[in-house]
Amino acid sequence: MSEATIPVNKSPGRILGWIEKVGNKIPNPFVLFVYLTAVLMIAMAIFSWFDLSVKNPTNGELIRVKNLLGAEGLQWILPNIVKNFSSPLLGIPPALL
Repeated sequence: MSEATIPVNKSPGRILGWIEKVGNKIPNPFVLFVYLTAVLMIAMAIFSWFDLSVKNPTNGELIRVKNLLGAEGLQWILPNIVKNFSSPLLGIPPALL
């Protein structure tokens, strides 16, 4: 007689294994922040070339997109990098770049 094998539910192990594999492939949070900053700067350069602007709902003033990849944009972003974030604690990591 052959012994009947009991099916083992490996579903939780497979899911956790997959999460671990994906988590190990994700870069360091600092590197993700640098990538996101680069993507946003490129997007802002493209938007500024099309001369896009938005209307401020509080006072109706038009705000134009600034090209942060140019010399003027880099001179603007470096002193204002902490002010662009919601609090000084969130502004420290980009200031260290």
